[in-house]
Amino acid sequence: MSVSSWADEIRGKRRITARWHYVNIPKNADTYEEDRDCPAAGCLVSAIQHFEQVLSDKNAPKQERADALKFLVHFIGDLHQPLHCGYREDKGGDWVKVRFYARKSTLHKVWDSDMLARNAIEFDPYVDKLAARVDEGQAAAYQKGAVLDWVYESRALLKERIYDFDRDKSLADDYFSRNIAVVDSQLLKGGLRLAGVLDRALTAP
Repeated sequence: MSVSSWADEIRGKRRITARWHYVNIPKNADTYEEDRDCPAAGCLVSAIQHFEQVLSDKNAPKQERADALKFLVHFIGDLHQPLHCGYREDKGGDWVKVRFYARKSTLHKVWDSDMLARNAIEFDPYVDKLAARVDEGQAAAYQKGAVLDWVYESRALLKERIYDFDRDKSLADDYFSRNIAVVDSQLLKGGLRLAGVLDRALTAP
């Protein structure tokens, strides 16, 4: 937890990293295409793949591996916030102005922080609540697949859940009650998948 926001904190100083927090795919596209969706500066998909390789390399400099660990903690979390795998046309929901319980916000911010703030559960009880829902078999099932599988899973939620609101873009009890379970599920999957990635990287021969 202590390093989970590090990748956001350094964005101002290491501006090249800003592009690594998301992958925006056109709304009418069914699949990710590297040449179209991941520029030379990189994207969320390439960043996760790269930093897992760095962390796996026991001959890499210690500081590079430490940074890779911190980036992975953050980026695998980002991947499970569906709008970090969102539509290029509205910049992953950043350009969608909404009202969340009558307060001005953006669709991206609603899913980044507003929903969790509204849920008002302290960190430790929240972790305990999520952990109680998973047994070893389910954890292993969630950990299957690769980065792109998880991207497509997040993108499926865009049509199913994220953009399912009235034209006035006023989001309140109905939207919150329909979607807070999605927030829980995505955070749970993100944590378990991060654990799987770190286990794989840190036990590599």
